[in-house]
Amino acid sequence: MIADGHPRGDDQRDGVTPLPDDRIPGATDSGSWSMPSPPHTIQNVDDVYQRDLTRGERAAIAITRFAGSWTFILVQSVFLAAWIVLNGIAWIRRWDPYPFILLNLALSVIGAYTAPLILMAQNRDAERDRLMMQEDFETNRQAAADVYKILRILDEHGQILISLLEQRTHGDRTRP
Repeated sequence: MIADGHPRGDDQRDGVTPLPDDRIPGATDSGSWSMPSPPHTIQNVDDVYQRDLTRGERAAIAITRFAGSWTFILVQSVFLAAWIVLNGIAWIRRWDPYPFILLNLALSVIGAYTAPLILMAQNRDAERDRLMMQEDFETNRQAAADVYKILRILDEHGQILISLLEQRTHGDRTRP
């Protein structure tokens, strides 16, 4: 027996009765703590993006990747220089004499096909960016909900601590 007349057991110390598990936020029946699993599963956006590509879109991306590289610039520059030099020094048979109309036609065809491929690749990049933005939004929304839950739990714990301190203070005043 303690000074206030109540028996002291394992569940009661200094006149303060512990709260049952159902009053403790986050406690389960076994008394262990658990955080709920998020309803939104995080996915790798690049995997989703690659999975949804058609064969034509994959080709457009590969061609655009090559056409936007220094390798392409150098290969095209060497090709154009060779074309002009070979046509300029060919004495017997020039297949494309100056002003190189056939070369202009070839470059126009290359440009006519490259531009739509670049636009297709940019559209796919925009789709991937949209997927990434949606994934970020879902992740941020879930994180905000988790933070709100944690803040609510902390607030409840603060209220419990205040009531425990008040009980303890009240218990200390009644002791002689």
